[in-house]
Amino acid sequence: LFDPAEQAPALAPFLRRLFAADGPPADAPVELVSCASPGAQAREVARRCAGLIRSGAAPDSIAVAARSLANGAAEELGAALDRAGVPWRERRGRPALPAPAVRLALSLLELIDQDFPREPLIELLSSRLLWLAEDGETLPPAALARVLRESHVRDDATAGGYPAALSSLARRLERKERSAAHVEETSRRVQRTIAALRRLPAQGTLREHGAALLELLGRWGLFRRLRAKEPVDAGLALGRAAAGALGRDQAAARALEEACAGFAAAAARIGEMRMGRTEFAQLLAQNLGDASLPPGGARGGAVQLVELRELPGRSFDHLLLAGLVDGELPARPPADPLLSDDERRAINRAAKRPVFRAGSESGEPGLLPPRQAEEPLLFHLALCAARRSATLLWPRSDAQGRDALRSPFADEAARALGKEPSLVPLQPIPLARECADASELLARAALDAFAEPAYRVTPPPDPDRARALVAALAASRHGPRLRRIARAAGAERERVRAFIGEIAPGRFSGQLSGAALQRALPAFAFGADGPLSAHQLEDHATCAFRTLGKRLLRIEVDDRDDAELGPRERGTLLHRCLERFFRRMRDEGRLPLRGLPEEIALLREVASAEMEAFAAEEHVGHRALWELKRAELLEGLVAVVEAGREARPVELERRFGFEDPDSWPALRFSDVHVRGIVDRIDLLPDGTLLVIDYKSSRVDSLSPRLKPQALLAPQFQLALYAAMLRQHEPSARVDAVYLSLKDARRTKTLRENGVDLDALPLAGAVQDRVEKMRAGRFPVRPLSCDYCQLKPLCRLVALPTDPAENGGEVPRA
Repeated sequence: LFDPAEQAPALAPFLRRLFAADGPPADAPVELVSCASPGAQAREVARRCAGLIRSGAAPDSIAVAARSLANGAAEELGAALDRAGVPWRERRGRPALPAPAVRLALSLLELIDQDFPREPLIELLSSRLLWLAEDGETLPPAALARVLRESHVRDDATAGGYPAALSSLARRLERKERSAAHVEETSRRVQRTIAALRRLPAQGTLREHGAALLELLGRWGLFRRLRAKEPVDAGLALGRAAAGALGRDQAAARALEEACAGFAAAAARIGEMRMGRTEFAQLLAQNLGDASLPPGGARGGAVQLVELRELPGRSFDHLLLAGLVDGELPARPPADPLLSDDERRAINRAAKRPVFRAGSESGEPGLLPPRQAEEPLLFHLALCAARRSATLLWPRSDAQGRDALRSPFADEAARALGKEPSLVPLQPIPLARECADASELLARAALDAFAEPAYRVTPPPDPDRARALVAALAASRHGPRLRRIARAAGAERERVRAFIGEIAPGRFSGQLSGAALQRALPAFAFGADGPLSAHQLEDHATCAFRTLGKRLLRIEVDDRDDAELGPRERGTLLHRCLERFFRRMRDEGRLPLRGLPEEIALLREVASAEMEAFAAEEHVGHRALWELKRAELLEGLVAVVEAGREARPVELERRFGFEDPDSWPALRFSDVHVRGIVDRIDLLPDGTLLVIDYKSSRVDSLSPRLKPQALLAPQFQLALYAAMLRQHEPSARVDAVYLSLKDARRTKTLRENGVDLDALPLAGAVQDRVEKMRAGRFPVRPLSCDYCQLKPLCRLVALPTDPAENGGEVPRA
């Protein structure tokens, strides 16, 4: 019998002890290393490879292996080796199918069969590999995506497709007196793209399908774009990465051309056969799925990056085997979507041969299931490729920070060696003596010299050593880069210290100054031509960064909800229905409400007509869902009206601070003008004028907003509306309340919550907020991050405000 362990004499005792039932621990040059994360594992592999090369090992005598190099494993290991300056090479090239150029070509064929769904079409229009714009078309991809999402189109086969949806959006914008030029450009580009794709033959020979696809890609500039090198000015490492990516894309495009040419040549030999577009796409995907791109990495002497299955029969002086995590090594058996284990065993018994792989039944004698038998054998044969040393590594957590279960093979190796694995501590940045390249050394210097000690995970180093390292780097050729890092580190420290209230905001933490402040000032004049609103005040009071993002930078979030009526549209519709109903009741002299059946009948009539008009003007989602939603909304309106007996509205949708003739004057605080729209003002039996603001939230969530401690911090709306009414009716007693449209109930009024409107320092609070805006103060200091659309852009997260969570109140300036 052949013993593969004989080709690895240094590891032979360990290999013979591995998976053996009993025996003494083996003494062999095998190391077990537990790393903090997959990234830390890649860095440890690179560090050890660099150390072996420095000790005299030839690069091509070292192999780095993993059970699979898919799902980013090869990229992560390769990037770590590049950073460490270790030459490496993959034995086999990457598969061609996942390459961007190939996926793009196949997606064109899929788009046609799927009737051009919106999101894949947006990906096509946004592709950097193509040039789809013509002369005079200037919309960037993000603008095209926004228009298509605002149109709520689903695909080109539903409800008239793209022409109908974009035309409807253009009409809605024109009714609001807004330009629709961007919608028209989007429509032209979409229709031109769809028309070009529809010209691909539905039926044809292999030659015709391939030629048409390549001709379209060429006309859209794919091959021209791949010949042009991307401009890169961010340093050698990024330039190398960009060049490598460009090379992979060029190789993928060549593989696509060769596949189409191969189809044509094969068809010429065996005879032309006509087939559908879908069949051609499947054949092309199958062909490219078997193709590989040229191997990446260095040529000549280099560390070999291989999969575990490539090691048997080969030999290296040193082997580093990464990814010993349960589920990866040993790999999980593929799940059969149709047959259970019992059914597969039954078929095997009936056929009297192993048709399917299946484990033995409990209590049934037999060997390990095929997959369970293959994985230990593959692991053992891979280790036999190491002549002088082997290192087994695994991460303790996955890329998302979740705990990872160590492979049973690692446990077996520890048992065979009779020793515990070495634990590499959580050290995202290596110590100075362990840094493999300038980037790591600069990162270590920045951490030791510039990081706030209180916020470090690891203990701070000796200050003298940190200063010496920084001084040495500053005097080296890396000095300019270190100065840029120092500036960025200073900015980060400022952000954190400003966030916790330790210092006032600065230029990196929300304080505008100089030309930026001068340019921003007109947005905060809040004069008669651009008044302030309650929403703007509440945004700034909740977190000033919202004001910076929304009012100055005009950041908006696309609405992707196409199936149902959106929350904003729902609120607008309910407001319109109630306003039309109460106006009709007032005009007919039928107020106050008495809860009569005739009133409910009138409500249903008015609301139904208003919903019909609204559906003709706005997007209301899928028609079937809209009909269900209409019935639900109508019953909610009935509940609101039935709960409002004796209501006597005197003003409906009362505007103030607007330029139209019917608007009341703006609320004034010195030079600050405030405008808004009051949903309803009721006259109570005791003569009180009650401001009512409709809300879609429940009463339980609205009631805390009316507490004295919440007013003006951040709640301004009802206080402003009450002040406006007192300005217009100085002698009237005024109060304010929220009305929940979801619960058909009111909250307590401001006065019932103990709020004295006469003593409320509203003017001072408004002036203070406006002065902060005019002074350019927009720090990230949130009272709450709930429902904030700027979370993806925010550099900091809110600290908990509950004393039980953080041991004390969060200080706030």
